Amino acid sequence: MTARLLTKLLPHGTNLNGSGIRAKSDISATDVAAALAYGSLPKYASYMGLAKYCADDHAKYSLLQHFERKIQRKINKQKWHDSQGRAKGLALLTVAECIHETECKSCNGHGVFIKRTANNGKTCRACNGSGKSQLSCTQQSKIASISTSSWTRTWKHRHESFLQYAYCLEDKAIKHLKKQLLS
Repeated sequence: MTARLLTKLLPHGTNLNGSGIRAKSDISATDVAAALAYGSLPKYASYMGLAKYCADDHAKYSLLQHFERKIQRKINKQKWHDSQGRAKGLALLTVAECIHETECKSCNGHGVFIKRTANNGKTCRACNGSGKSQLSCTQQSKIASISTSSWTRTWKHRHESFLQYAYCLEDKAIKHLKKQLLS
């Protein structure tokens, strides 16, 4: 099992033994939660794993609060205009993009084309083989409660660093799970 396969482990996700979609997985959410608790994983990386792979609402809320504080500190430090409390909207967007990923419509979340004869087995170019698609600028601005013009002009670029931090937490959780579950 690879780290990429662990990313597909969602509470109602694919079966890790390959017997089909929406089947019960061999590794349960309880196993994942126990693996995240064991060892020296940083607290917020553990929250990321619990929120994403175990559907833990408390962990998601704690992660949301952490992102909001971190974003607000960055806004204050950089002296960005924050007349409408942008930190909360950006934190919501960060959680939405990391935890509630959307399936790529081209390959139906597989990362490769399976049922098309001409493209059978080829990596999907729309998602680069990840099986996940990105939200449009309009969707991002709506979640963040920022006007679309302000989003594309200013906040989209600023949001990238927050998103990278969240993906770093996810990578730490995946590496920890791989070590704990596959050793």
